[in-house]
Amino acid sequence: ATRDWYPSVTNFRHYRISPLVHAQTARELASCTRAVVCPAQPCSAAMAARCVCCYVAVSLLVFPAAAAQLPSARPCGASREADGSCDVALHDSSEWWARVHDQVFFPPPASMLELSPDISDYYYAVGHPSALTDEIKAHRVGGAGLYHIFHLPDGPSSLQFSGHGERRSTFSALEPLKKGIVLSAFPEYQASSAYTNPLEQQAQELERESVEALTPELYKQTLKEVTSLGEGGVSTRSYQDAEASRAVTDYLQDKFLEFGLSSCLDRFSHEGKELANVIAMIPGQTRIGDALLMVAHYDSRPFTGAAPGAVDNGSGLTTMLLNAQRAAHMSKHGNWKPAKDVIFAAVGGEEPGLVGSANLVPRLQMGTSAYRNQLANGPAKKISDCRSASASFLERRTRRVGYNSAIVLDEVGWASPKRPKHMVNFETLDKASNNAIMEHLAHVNADYNGDKLAVEHSGKPFGSDHMSFLDNQEAAVLLINSDDDAYPYYHQSQDTIDQVNPEYGVEVARMALGGMMRTAAVAAAA
Repeated sequence: ATRDWYPSVTNFRHYRISPLVHAQTARELASCTRAVVCPAQPCSAAMAARCVCCYVAVSLLVFPAAAAQLPSARPCGASREADGSCDVALHDSSEWWARVHDQVFFPPPASMLELSPDISDYYYAVGHPSALTDEIKAHRVGGAGLYHIFHLPDGPSSLQFSGHGERRSTFSALEPLKKGIVLSAFPEYQASSAYTNPLEQQAQELERESVEALTPELYKQTLKEVTSLGEGGVSTRSYQDAEASRAVTDYLQDKFLEFGLSSCLDRFSHEGKELANVIAMIPGQTRIGDALLMVAHYDSRPFTGAAPGAVDNGSGLTTMLLNAQRAAHMSKHGNWKPAKDVIFAAVGGEEPGLVGSANLVPRLQMGTSAYRNQLANGPAKKISDCRSASASFLERRTRRVGYNSAIVLDEVGWASPKRPKHMVNFETLDKASNNAIMEHLAHVNADYNGDKLAVEHSGKPFGSDHMSFLDNQEAAVLLINSDDDAYPYYHQSQDTIDQVNPEYGVEVARMALGGMMRTAAVAAAA
């Protein structure tokens, strides 16, 4: 450990010792009450024996300790009070409390000086436990599962983390803890009884015909193609493998061409690697410049070796491709004319931090004219660069915010065995523009899947490509497996095609297709 880091260390009781340190050394340090500030010169052995912060004699590794924890108890309900299997009745509590699953957290006792009794000093966020770094753990004082309570007396700005990254290394935005809040399983989505299908009769018939054309057999065939992509006999779509990335974008452009759609490569670079989003479009008729996107990332993990990525995100990419095929068929043979531009975006670089979608959204906000000029005219073709036309994204002077909306597909093929039926999660911020998309999706699901596919809703978004839209004030809803945090082969070579349930995948695909048609038919909500 270096001298520069340690002057701020004044009390070893607030730090934990690495397991690498000999037990005897740990016991000696545990007895220290104060640490000596490092001198300008290196610590001597004599100083090390006095428990100084340098402690070079044992190559000491010191990290911030986990925070003190709020007291908690099991809540009493009517059924639990009878057998005495609970600790506290909430209706008798005059203090603030917050319930997380089956634990209720209370203010700290006066003797716990490390924590404040004021509820305004506490915040919570949603995220996978693997995202808890040592720094974040130093502020975590309670929680369970995906919910985490943090003690932040200096305000939320004192703990910096982002929802803009891969799924299990990020959190939702911090929100103030409130007295009596209950944080438990995500609630079932409640669709409005006042909903009206925006499609005209002919479009409704096209929708039904197209939705019913999606079958588990088609799904499995496309998923097998996706998971077989790679280089040198290794199944991978890792962004770090240039040849594998090129094989994926070639495949996607070939598929769009097979469907009768032109496509172009929207190029960008990341960490010295040249990557591309693959874009196809069905032009809108009356709301030119407004766009509805169906988005799925095509890259997979692990970054090296076999990375078939069947669930993450072969399932989402398969759904997008099947829906693009049906949309192209409707446009050519069924006279389907969406009001908005419908864009199919297979984005790269999601795994290293949503890079592809982060490049895509600002370009969309500069207008879709470059896409339209290249993709909406003439016979279907493969175009090597979306920005090679004379109408460049950079020609616009201002960004148009709020004119785009997206259905994002990520991990939509694994049916959790913990759920009594197939279930998908609608994840997005609770605001009118996002609610409008969820309403369309939920009613399509009821129309075509009946009670086979249940829907839950999380209003605490993080860790997928929808964040690139939401962070830029565009509407977006992520469709993702319910209980996605429990998928056992996340980012592993064992994420293979046999982990995907085709029936469940088709149910999600049908919902997404109808949701796309209905959202593309109406203006964006405020």
